[in-house]
Amino acid sequence: MLLWAGAAAASETAGIAMNYTPQQFANRLTPEELKNWKETYVKSQRNEENPENGEEVKKRQPGILELFGYAVRVLGMSRTDFCRLYPEQFYWISKAHLDEQERLSRERWEIMRMEAAIMIQPHVKNRITPKNLLPFPWEKGPGHVEEITMEERKRRAEVALRKWG
Repeated sequence: MLLWAGAAAASETAGIAMNYTPQQFANRLTPEELKNWKETYVKSQRNEENPENGEEVKKRQPGILELFGYAVRVLGMSRTDFCRLYPEQFYWISKAHLDEQERLSRERWEIMRMEAAIMIQPHVKNRITPKNLLPFPWEKGPGHVEEITMEERKRRAEVALRKWG
């Protein structure tokens, strides 16, 4: 039941309906999968909840059932398709899916930025480009992540209002 609840919660978080009852879900699991899940779960609880002697909390790798849940609920694979894949194949399929999701997210942000620039342009004296209005972190080159404090954000907003408003 715990496994089913975890898979159901992951499915709900991903916005996908869980199509298996607890009984159907349990009937599809093999004893080896259950054993592997138990070992992974026990290790993860030990690492995440009870770090010994102030040690850093280690990130645990997802177990087979977590990967299976991701494959079925997010990627839309069947159990048979998932079981036929080698781990490296699953990795590249998952990476391609995540890359596509990232591309779609960036595309939505860029459309929003273009719309904002079009709406603001009639109200400012100088020509404004979408990139000048709102530069995105991914446009600054690979590996560049700029941390901005709330005070810095407020200061930048005031400067923008004085400059364009």
